[in-house]
This record gives sequence, structure tokens and C-alpha cells, in this order.
Amino acid sequence: SDNGNGDFSFFALYGDNLTQRIAKADASKWVTSIDNENYRDENQTGITGMTYSLPFNSGKSYLKWIAATTFTHNKSALSILNQEKNYEPELSQRSDMELLDLKYNLIINHKFNNQNTLCMGLDVARTNYAYQYSIFHPTTRKEYTHFHNVGVSDLVQAFAQWKHRFDEK
Repeated sequence: SDNGNGDFSFFALYGDNLTQRIAKADASKWVTSIDNENYRDENQTGITGMTYSLPFNSGKSYLKWIAATTFTHNKSALSILNQEKNYEPELSQRSDMELLDLKYNLIINHKFNNQNTLCMGLDVARTNYAYQYSIFHPTTRKEYTHFHNVGVSDLVQAFAQWKHRFDEK
């Protein structure tokens, strides 16, 4: 909404997905090597943010600021039906990944005249992540964690762009 001091806008989006395959508990119906596998994959994604735009200098310039947060969670599991144990599913592997991104953008644009425009900005991003992938030994059922990583990653980028039009075309 425009309140005379600039323009604010807000945005949000959420998605949730479940994909799964359930194996038939009957070995006589298995044709391929994956017909005895149960698979489950869960995904959640969300984003929320805001933008602020402020024109100034009689409309020749504007400042734009964007802040957003993105969340992603992916979780999957694979289990194998054990014929010797009345087709009981035994966990074979699983993974769990979470990402939380925080992003900020600041842009300043100035139009000197019909031929020359300068745009400068700063992008700042922080990603918090956690990922784990495990497999299970087929006979001992012991879990072996192949990957387990938790951390933070930062990225800062500055840019400037000069646009010159040689003529009106």
C-alpha cells in the first residue's frame, strides 16, 4: 500500500508434497528389482517476505529493498520387504535435509537523462543447513551415517550497472 512514504508489499507461499510407493507383500508379483521396496518422500517449502520501494528526486530515482525467508524440508525413507519375516518392511536408507535462507537486497536506481541510468545494489544471503543420510546394514540392522553436516553459509555481493542508450531506438 502507498502511504506517501513509499510502497510496501508482502508475499508468502507454502507447498507440501508427499510421494510414496507401497510394495505388494507378494513376491510372485515382483517383476523388477525395486518391486519389493517401499519409498516415502516428504517435502515442505515456504517463503515469506516483503518489499519496500521509495521514489525520490522527482521520480528520477528510486530505492528498493527486499527481505525474504525461505524454508525447505525434505525427508525420505526406503525400506525393503523381508520375505522371511512375513514381508515386514526393514529400513534400508533415509535422508533428512533442512534449509533456511535469509536474503536481503538493496537497489538504488537513478536516471540521469533519457540516455543514462545508473543502478547499484547489495545482495546479502545467509543459508542455515542440516543434512543427514544413513543406510542400514541388511543383516545387523545397524545404522551407518554417511553424511551428517550442519552449518551456515554467507554470501555478500555488490553490483553496479551503467546503461547508456546511443539513440532512442
